Amino acid sequence: MLGIVFYLIYFQCVLSTIENVKENKQVASITIDEVILDGEGMLELGDEHSRPHQYQDNSSQPVQHYCSIFLTISNLSEEVGRGVFAGKFFRPNEIIDESMSLLIPFTDVSQTRQLMDYVYGCHDENYSVIQFGSASFFNSHPNGRAVQNHISPFDVYKPASEAIQEPIPFLNYTDMALFALRYMEPGEEFLNYYGNQWYASRGIDPPAQRIPTIEEQRRFLDTNKYHRVCLNDIAVRASSIDNVGRGLFATKSYMQGEIITVSPVAVLNKTFVDSLAYRTVLQNYCLWDGKAPIVLLPISKAMMTNHQSPPDNNVAMQWFSWLVEDNAQIAREKVEAKWNVTELVESPVCPLDIAFYATRDIEVGEELFLDYGEEWEEAWRSARCHSFDDSGCERIGMFRSYIGVSEGFFPSDLSKATN
Repeated sequence: MLGIVFYLIYFQCVLSTIENVKENKQVASITIDEVILDGEGMLELGDEHSRPHQYQDNSSQPVQHYCSIFLTISNLSEEVGRGVFAGKFFRPNEIIDESMSLLIPFTDVSQTRQLMDYVYGCHDENYSVIQFGSASFFNSHPNGRAVQNHISPFDVYKPASEAIQEPIPFLNYTDMALFALRYMEPGEEFLNYYGNQWYASRGIDPPAQRIPTIEEQRRFLDTNKYHRVCLNDIAVRASSIDNVGRGLFATKSYMQGEIITVSPVAVLNKTFVDSLAYRTVLQNYCLWDGKAPIVLLPISKAMMTNHQSPPDNNVAMQWFSWLVEDNAQIAREKVEAKWNVTELVESPVCPLDIAFYATRDIEVGEELFLDYGEEWEEAWRSARCHSFDDSGCERIGMFRSYIGVSEGFFPSDLSKATN
């Protein structure tokens, strides 16, 4: 009965969203598929489903590791940008991946061009959802759709209006799970479909180009022109740090200097993000150098990496180019020469990429930590020590602070004011 009621609520939500788009000329979010919930608010699934990317914590046991999904340049066209590919065979209804959800008011997200093309709808017409993970990287095509989007079967569903009011400084909305709609072969790109309303609200037609055959896709990958970044080399789970929610963990070992993961990066006006401070935790996931008029939002699981000051951090960031022939220095030079701030902000797709690499050798199962900087650490310490109890510092709920970056990480061009 609850499933039927939820479906009716969802259907009403979709209709209301469409009407809002018609009346206000706002663009629609990517469609999230209808779900059926059980009596405890969980997605109904068979017993064969389990969380993707699980690994053994017992170091005395061998860990079998393979790349089940990876990120590289799409074979639809280079203009499309990145795409998600299968690294193994997938059967229908198998879980591909999970993405972490950040709520943002629907009326606010329509103010920024980049975010409005990446966000998903949710089961509340007043909110959209930014996905940290592969959900943000699936390309859209009306033919050959291979991905279905649901709320995570491992989380209890929480209404957006309820989640947004909880005074905590980290993600607390229901995760999204991505399922295979059909059999997928290794080397095949996963395609989603954003929905008819997504295209209609932008005044554009859905893609009409032919989808490459699996043989053509494999030949494209075999050229080795572009890097392939495995997306299941990291996993999100409860952090070892108190009061921060979840953290990011390694599912394989890394050598010092090795790239752990790569994230496309949205470029947002800082004044826009500042204005949302009391309506979303977006600010806590953005990078800022302390002076630029823009902030950077990596939209991958990399942003689940928690803070530790040196020497306890084991991750750092550098600019990234998808071309195999480019090293880190060339990647940085391309960022410096690419666009000015105005063009970066107005780009319809995430225009930059950041690599997160190991600053020392890392073992399987270790939590990953990034240095957020002294200003962030002081702000966090002040928030946690606003009041005291018998155990010492007590974290308060309201906390907003940008993640700091190392001196010179933002190219000088990125510090210029927008026109």
